[in-house]
Amino acid sequence: MLPISAVIIPLPGALCVRRSGTEIATTVLAERRQVVEVVIQREVVEYRIVSRICACGRAQRSTFPAGIEAPVQYGPSGSAFAVYMTQYQLLPYQRTARVLHELAGLAISPGTLQRRRTGGRRPPASGPYR
Repeated sequence: MLPISAVIIPLPGALCVRRSGTEIATTVLAERRQVVEVVIQREVVEYRIVSRICACGRAQRSTFPAGIEAPVQYGPSGSAFAVYMTQYQLLPYQRTARVLHELAGLAISPGTLQRRRTGGRRPPASGPYR
């Protein structure tokens, strides 16, 4: 696996110094060991728009990227994880909300999870009492 960082472990204790007063060269060996960590955390990206007034006096304003519609919203990977947990792992919405809170610190309601699964639409009523 390709590491994102490498730790070079120094030699323990004091170094021996030769009579000439120079240190012996240290070489990083090819022997290595990797530790793979699974890190689940939230990542917040803030989008900011700018405005300016042209030399001709006309005001201009940038626009947010497509899909960025609310002041705070959940991204597609969080929604995909929630759908995976509720539809494939068959976790109830309440427990999935708790898992997201415990793992990533997201305070998301079970109702929001259900709306994300249906694309914002209310699920169709089932049974004889529609």
